[in-house]
Amino acid sequence: MSKVVFNTFLILTIFLLCNCGSLPVRIKSQVTSFHNMDELDGVVKYAFVQTEFQKSNLEYETYKNNIRDELLKYNFVETKIKEAKLFILFYYAVGDGITKFDSLPIYGETGVSKSNTYGTINNSGDYTATTSYKPSYGVVGMRDYSYVQYPRMLVVGIFDKYPIDLKNMRYNARVYSEGQSSEMALVMPAMIKSLLRISQVKVVIQRLLI
Repeated sequence: MSKVVFNTFLILTIFLLCNCGSLPVRIKSQVTSFHNMDELDGVVKYAFVQTEFQKSNLEYETYKNNIRDELLKYNFVETKIKEAKLFILFYYAVGDGITKFDSLPIYGETGVSKSNTYGTINNSGDYTATTSYKPSYGVVGMRDYSYVQYPRMLVVGIFDKYPIDLKNMRYNARVYSEGQSSEMALVMPAMIKSLLRISQVKVVIQRLLI
C-alpha cells in the first residue's frame, strides 16, 4: 500500500476527530462523501486492502465482516485482489472524551396561585375561619451537570487500481458520530449502515449507497 495514501487517511481521521468538539451534542451521525465512479452493473467484485497492523487485528476483522455483509446486499462480492474490480480501504478511530456542561431546570412550588377562606358561626356567635391555599409551580432553580462525549469516525476509500494511489480513488466517504460510549464496537454497525445508506450521491452507485 502507498504510504502517501495511508498517511492521508490517517491524518484526515485525526484532524476530523480533533476538530469535532464544536458540533452539537444532539448530532447522531454526519456523512460526507465524494465520488467519481462509472456505472456498476451486475455483480461487482472487490477486495479489501489492509495494512500489516490491520491484517492481525481482530477488531478490524470484525468491522470488515460488517462492511462485507452490508455490501453483499447490493451485489458487491469480495474476491482476491487479482480478480477485483474495486479496492476498499477503511480506517476508524475514537477520539479522547470531551467533557461538556449543561443544566436542567428544577421545578417546585413558587408561591400561591389561589386561596379560599371558609367560615362558620357557632351558637354563641363566635366566627371561625379556615383558609386553604393552592400552590403555584414553576422553575425554582437550575441543576448543573457534566457528561463526556466521545467523537467517533469511520473513513472509507474505494479505488479502481491496485496498488492503490490517491489519483485512483473513485469514492471517499466518512461518517462521524459522537456519544457517551467510547466502545467503537457498540456503534460501528450503525455507523456502517448510516454510511452506506445515507450517502446517495448518484444512481450510478446506488447499490453501494442505498
